Amino acid sequence: MRRILSGASGGRVAVGHVTQMSLLAPSRFGEITTRLANAGVAVTILPDRSSSDGPQPDLVRLDANNPTGAIATLAQPLRGIKRGRTSFTRPRPELHRPATSWSSNSH
Repeated sequence: MRRILSGASGGRVAVGHVTQMSLLAPSRFGEITTRLANAGVAVTILPDRSSSDGPQPDLVRLDANNPTGAIATLAQPLRGIKRGRTSFTRPRPELHRPATSWSSNSH
């Protein structure tokens, strides 16, 4: 967001599916949308999932340290719970060391 607000992106940013923002207090929602508009960020309305796509989770665990981070980083869902049962899990990415050591001459 800081890079976008600095103008470094040159108006080439579009955001879609920010439905988490609907959970914000109206004053905070207004503040964020004003900042997005002033930065030239286009917000695209995407269709929500329909009930025919499967059960909607009652609780979703996001890969974030706090609520602000969840919104600021567009945190990915790690687990969904519906009616007390896990309905999906998504593991965090895992980085692996290269098989050979890196050197200044390698490509």
